Amino acid sequence: MSFNPPSSGSRVPQSDDTAPAVAANLQSSLFKAQFGLDLTLCIGCLGCIVGLFFLRRKQGYDLRSVPMWTVIGSLVAVFLFEIFNLPLVSKNWSKATHQPAAFIAFYYPGLILSAFFRHLAICALFYVFYHMTHLCVRHCTGGTNPSSTIKILHWTIVGVIVGTAIISWVFYTHQMVELKDRVGKIGVTSNYGELLHRQQRMDTATQVIRWVASGEILAWNIFLVTKSMRFYPKLRVSTVFLLFGSVFFFALNMMWAIFDINYYLTFESPIATSIAGVNLTQAIFFMVVYVGILPFCMRWGLFQRKERPDGFDYKGRRTGPVEVEDNSIPPHTVEAHSRNILEAGESTPIVEADSGSAVFEADSKPLEWHSPSNATDEVHNDKR
Repeated sequence: MSFNPPSSGSRVPQSDDTAPAVAANLQSSLFKAQFGLDLTLCIGCLGCIVGLFFLRRKQGYDLRSVPMWTVIGSLVAVFLFEIFNLPLVSKNWSKATHQPAAFIAFYYPGLILSAFFRHLAICALFYVFYHMTHLCVRHCTGGTNPSSTIKILHWTIVGVIVGTAIISWVFYTHQMVELKDRVGKIGVTSNYGELLHRQQRMDTATQVIRWVASGEILAWNIFLVTKSMRFYPKLRVSTVFLLFGSVFFFALNMMWAIFDINYYLTFESPIATSIAGVNLTQAIFFMVVYVGILPFCMRWGLFQRKERPDGFDYKGRRTGPVEVEDNSIPPHTVEAHSRNILEAGESTPIVEADSGSAVFEADSKPLEWHSPSNATDEVHNDKR
């Protein structure tokens, strides 16, 4: 995807005097709508981050299998992407020429940073979706983990997505630096056209890979919903939420793939109106994706709580004695029981020879000691 500076005036029809005014009004309306949605998404991301911290504190043990930190990290990345994008949306490119010292100083770094955090958020979401898909596959198939081949394939796809994102962002940064050097300079030769075409080609390849990978995630989640509906109803609601988020994640990547393919094949830079419309739709898709992910995390915590063994609290600590069957006593219990018997005084007392006192274990009653002379007298008395 390209965040190139739009050329709004170059493609406006000049045959009609009202056409430029209509195009300008449409562009302004789209930018205002995008600003409102981006601001709403920022506030929503902050609320979701705070809510996930409380959820993790309350159900941390039950959510230990969910990549909560990655979900929080993706929300932080989306929030920072919108923070750097909001000033760019509030002023279009035509207004930047009236105050170049103030606006252009932030414009290019803002574009570079917003693109970086958007790539980061997308990569984190791919990891989250694949991880959650593996969790559901394991529980919907009777505790069987996905095969090692599937896991290797999925994590290889994530690695390819991260690698292409890094390359795409580096190309984009190079293009923005070159464009900034050309601003205000006339007659300076530059290879900006070649850089633009290279960056569009890389963006197109990146978005096509993401589109295909998100389609594979969508196919897995459709399979999980049908599987849980028939054989594992406990996960039915969780898989439906995951499918809901994956549908809009697929739509987000498909939209940007079609957008980049179009402008790559036409060798043109996107106009301001199309950029505003696509960014407006992107904000909606981002919000709906998290509407699917966050309820999945909550439902998964409830599911794990129901599956938790008795005698454990929400942090995994033992809260009381656990009943054990007579025929299934653990070895350490047998050893402890034998040790208690020896220490309880149930063994025979030990008497030391040639001593006036007896030594006994534990609480057993002491025996009285009789000397040999007393024992002989008692025998004679019995004979009498």
